[in-house]
Amino acid sequence: MLLAATAAVVTVAGITLVQAGPARAANPTATFVRTADWGTGWEGKYTITNGGPDTLTGWQVAFALPAGTELGSYWEATVTSAGGRHTFTNRSWNGTVVPGASVSFGFLATGSGFPIDCTLNGTPCDGGTPTDPPTTTPPPTTAPPTTPPPTTPPAGGLPKHALIGYLHASFANGSGYLRMADVPADWDIINLAFGEPTSVTSGDIRFQLCPPTECPDVESESEFIAAIDAKQQQGKKVLLSIGGQNGQVQLTTTAARNTFVQSVSAIIDRYGLDGLDVDFEGQSLYLDAGDTDFRNPSTPVIVNLISAIRSIKQRYGNDFVLTMAPETFFVQLGYQFYGPGPLGLQDPRAGSYLPVIHALRHDLTVLHVQNYNSGPILGLDNQYHT
Repeated sequence: MLLAATAAVVTVAGITLVQAGPARAANPTATFVRTADWGTGWEGKYTITNGGPDTLTGWQVAFALPAGTELGSYWEATVTSAGGRHTFTNRSWNGTVVPGASVSFGFLATGSGFPIDCTLNGTPCDGGTPTDPPTTTPPPTTAPPTTPPPTTPPAGGLPKHALIGYLHASFANGSGYLRMADVPADWDIINLAFGEPTSVTSGDIRFQLCPPTECPDVESESEFIAAIDAKQQQGKKVLLSIGGQNGQVQLTTTAARNTFVQSVSAIIDRYGLDGLDVDFEGQSLYLDAGDTDFRNPSTPVIVNLISAIRSIKQRYGNDFVLTMAPETFFVQLGYQFYGPGPLGLQDPRAGSYLPVIHALRHDLTVLHVQNYNSGPILGLDNQYHT
């Protein structure tokens, strides 16, 4: 596999746990600790503890940051921000908290202020007052320098160290629309985000440019295609990225598999693309009960995806660029938990990318696991890593 640096990289500082003040035990509480501090910024963590008698089926922690302190990267939650107030909502796998149990999420911030006016599901967090942690080294904000590319680039025509960026071409992401022609020249792979299905199980993938009502600066389709060609003339690879947070794709039937191949190929042909990026998240992949061998999967959504990608790869030949960007939950968690487990009590998505990666290991150009949106996960050294 080639090593790749994504356009958004999160490196979390070493964590020093800090005991927060007391909280009420009778109800769900959200306790804040600042787990690392490097002077100009810090890392924080909220722990939601269910001290009540009933199971918590979802949670939202909201707080404001004082002027001069800004929210950075985050994990184990989704976030919406409005007027300086930030609302963190559980991910699909950590929203249920039984009595006596706890879950947590973390984030980075620049500045020296603490969260204020915290609420948990609309009521005060009751998390106490945090104490200062020891000073630590800040996480890097830019990728370290890389060595020059080799004289002979690896298969796919990419440098040894490839910079991959996700171009939000089909929707506005809150930071403005970036035209294809204006993509930075240091991007080696440009992923068009995102191709999404007409329904979860249809296999019918669609991609279109962001509507002018949503993205006033969007170029015409002919300008977009011309800009793609210009990037390719510079040696860049432009791929269709399928999935993302909202694009759930489940190829449960052979018919859906065939539709997937046809619809994806049509998009690649229309825009003259170099390949495909599989960015399945959420509920797209899972393992059925009894599917315990990643070398011989039996779950339809896994088997049909492998078959579909092989067909697309075969259609376009050896120059076809195939990349994958799975979350850590779907890859490394498989070292500890794989599928629903013998008692059916585990999350069936745990490690569910592993059979896909294994089956397509000779076809993959780049595999870059998203090292964010996950809590501590057991590594091959049997230590937990954040």
